[in-house]
Amino acid sequence: MLDKIIISKIKLRDEEKIIRIYRRSLWFWWRQIMVSAVLLILPFFLLFPLLQKDQVGLAAGSIIFLAGFVVLVKIYLDYRLNIFILTNKRVIDMVHHGFFNFSLSSVLYAKIQDVSCDSRGLRGFLWRLGDVYVTLAEATFKLQLPTIRHPEKIMNEIIYYQELFTSGQSGQDDRAWRLLYKIKEKVGAEEFQKLIAD
Repeated sequence: MLDKIIISKIKLRDEEKIIRIYRRSLWFWWRQIMVSAVLLILPFFLLFPLLQKDQVGLAAGSIIFLAGFVVLVKIYLDYRLNIFILTNKRVIDMVHHGFFNFSLSSVLYAKIQDVSCDSRGLRGFLWRLGDVYVTLAEATFKLQLPTIRHPEKIMNEIIYYQELFTSGQSGQDDRAWRLLYKIKEKVGAEEFQKLIAD
């Protein structure tokens, strides 16, 4: 249901279809998840001392538990509402701020100058996490998709659809192009070149 609400905020153009929706990894919010877990569990560990304080202790325990619940709801909303959408014509970045505000950025593939990815540290190595950056032509800012799984695959997919869009193929049935792209990704660029050269 939440996905339908999100997609209703995005006005798709003629012959435009959503190809993929990406979300940040839950690792992006690991600190907030830990804080929420501590706040949710803490009243149960302090149950006897809080109950000895009568009404004040019960109110303090309830407030701590409620704060943990609010943090958990905020994490869930951020996870579900911060999305990066690939369509056959553009890239859409929707960022949720607070509980009620959001910003929506949309870039046609023709306006993209560069796509890059960055993966750092042990967390990036072990869980294949990283950031994807989309640099716009004639602009001083980048669209960023932080802490996402397999950033190199997402980068390659954006580049693929950018090439498809600029070659004029985006409105047509592109199953054959997708298949060729998957084969190229599986066997590697050099082997793929050898295959098509024969």
